[in-house]
Amino acid sequence: MPETPAQLLDHDCLVFATSGLPWEFLGPQGLVGVEVLPRLKTNDAMALCRATLAGQGIAVLADYLVAPHLRSGTLVEVLPQLHPPDLWLKALVPGSRIELPRIQALLRRLQGQLALSPLSQPMSDMHATRNSEVAS
Repeated sequence: MPETPAQLLDHDCLVFATSGLPWEFLGPQGLVGVEVLPRLKTNDAMALCRATLAGQGIAVLADYLVAPHLRSGTLVEVLPQLHPPDLWLKALVPGSRIELPRIQALLRRLQGQLALSPLSQPMSDMHATRNSEVAS
């Protein structure tokens, strides 16, 4: 099991194509990047999760995908002292609709849900969340 980001170079890494390379992590030393060599590169997060579950390598996956597998012990967290930088999300709304109550309600709901990690939520409360953990 790798103990530092540099040690990921000695392991099979599974890469989510839209997140790209290098893999970046925040930790006590600040931002650290590592240019892993992908064993698999895909734009399908579910396929990446299945490959990780099949033992094909280490991947950076969203909390909502790995939470049940981390809880059950099927996956284990790698480099728990580090985490990927937060991703940002923009909601594009026509200016003429931004003040509509239903639009404001949706934006509040998204903001609240995306701020939560499913790793700290009961399974029944898991919906949409932020990007997250390195799992293997």
